[in-house]
Amino acid sequence: MEAIKVNNLGKKWERMAENHLTSKGYQIIKRNYCTKMGEIDLIMKDIDGYYVFVEVKKRTGIDYGRPVEYINKYKMKKIIRTSEHFIVANKLNGNDFRFDAVEIIEWEKGKIEINHIKNIFIE
Repeated sequence: MEAIKVNNLGKKWERMAENHLTSKGYQIIKRNYCTKMGEIDLIMKDIDGYYVFVEVKKRTGIDYGRPVEYINKYKMKKIIRTSEHFIVANKLNGNDFRFDAVEIIEWEKGKIEINHIKNIFIE
């Protein structure tokens, strides 16, 4: 029962992130793309034609770091492998791609902050 509640909350935050990006002109291509290698929360296309693989992270406050800081190297590898699978399966070689994150911070009194971070894997 608890897993269902957490999953529904995750979907709520992913939908919030999707709405934020669509308000910027992005188009949804796929939600929750899953393979044996991992999952990508959102796959979207931006106004410049880039396919954007989006990781959504939500936290209450930032006492333990910003949500985007929870995307570690292990998670990055899973996202990259899963995105490669999507690209091949959909014959998208030759297109432009990018990895973004949407962090959602819930502050006291229910105030929500949404930040879109582009190119999260560039060092």
